[in-house]
Amino acid sequence: MRLKSRASLFVVAIAAICLVGITTNADQPTRKYDPAGGLNKVTAGGEVTPPNPGKQAVNTLQYDNDTPFKRDAGTDQTIGNRFAVGVVDPHSMATITFRMAQNFGGGVVASIWDVNPASAMVLQRWYLSGIPSTTVTSFLATAPVPTAITGHSGSFIGGIHNTFYTAFGCDTSTALNGTCDGVALTAGTTDPGLGFHAVRIPLAGGVFSPPTMTVAGTGTAISPAANAIFRVTGSNLPVELMSFDVK
Repeated sequence: MRLKSRASLFVVAIAAICLVGITTNADQPTRKYDPAGGLNKVTAGGEVTPPNPGKQAVNTLQYDNDTPFKRDAGTDQTIGNRFAVGVVDPHSMATITFRMAQNFGGGVVASIWDVNPASAMVLQRWYLSGIPSTTVTSFLATAPVPTAITGHSGSFIGGIHNTFYTAFGCDTSTALNGTCDGVALTAGTTDPGLGFHAVRIPLAGGVFSPPTMTVAGTGTAISPAANAIFRVTGSNLPVELMSFDVK
């Protein structure tokens, strides 16, 4: 009897474990995925504050004015900024900060890419949990890069994976606070002082955690011009080259 009871408990425990990582949404009941997909996992911290032009700490490179405007409608792409202005070589990337425009589950996939003249290559890609799925524009997420990138030179791209779903209208959805994953973009008519840097990197995964590691080109500029609310903190990313004060 004791062995039979233990066997039953073991079966129940295994069944419970199998349910972990499957996320559904009441509005989209057939939409399921394994969010982490074997990636490194980091839990994002954040502060829930009304979006407004913010002041960033020293060594945070920020192109945005912290005012969410829309989501890019592209699917299965990394949407973010090409960081070039204000970058001093060599530099490190240790932390990211961003706002989402829309989010389906409790997390997103972030990545940082090395930019060469003819291609871009993933330096780090990881799954970030702890991102809300409603009223996401009010959530400023901050999270460490799983393994800090050091000694890097040249420009780089950092951003968030836009969902690959098209059956739910994600390929046309640009509104704020919906359920199609995507980082918040600022309005193209509002230049915070360093120009516009938002770009798309096309992926070919068809899954929540895309396997693409290298792409041709250095990202396609988003039109109309915009900046992603996606910032990178590290050494030699000097805030004094920007028009922002120290918090």
